[in-house]
Amino acid sequence: MPGDRKTNPHELTDLQLRFCHEYVKDLNKTRAYIRAGYKVKNDNSAAASASVLLRNPNIQAYLGEIAGLSNVAIIAEVVMIALSRITDILEYTDGNIKIKNSAEWNIRAQASVKSITVSETLSRDGVTRTTTVTMHDKLAALEKLMRKLRLYPKDIPVLDAVQLLLAEGVATPEQARVIGEGVGRIEEELRGLGKLD
Repeated sequence: MPGDRKTNPHELTDLQLRFCHEYVKDLNKTRAYIRAGYKVKNDNSAAASASVLLRNPNIQAYLGEIAGLSNVAIIAEVVMIALSRITDILEYTDGNIKIKNSAEWNIRAQASVKSITVSETLSRDGVTRTTTVTMHDKLAALEKLMRKLRLYPKDIPVLDAVQLLLAEGVATPEQARVIGEGVGRIEEELRGLGKLD
């Protein structure tokens, strides 16, 4: 059958290509599998078959391509979380903490917020509203960034990695300087402990 021949550069069948395009619409693997035109007995079998498809390296690569998840895009997102500051989101003046208007948030702030929840408590004094801002884990983002860019001391192309960040517009010159200096300090400390080279 022509639909089963892998004649495209991604080596995917027509059905697999349709599945990818359906999946990026809403990230619902079961619905995407059905909408793509696969024959299924029920939703459970569709979900199981879709899970198998999502483990296919060619499908993963194509999904990354059509969703705009290139290596550079992924690094850019991680850098924004890693370099985020609480002051991107909150203002602290005269003992009061205030969440900035989201229209004022820079792109780094937008990437760094994991969730915002609002809860209300009723008491004799009235209603107390509490807003909780949860940010993505900055240390985890730094760890992922160091692994992705191979910034660990034994295989450090630090200057190369920092130049890549600059060239791709992922980091500002100031951010690149801070990253380079920070990794340099880590290197020096490890050398001092005899754990490098």
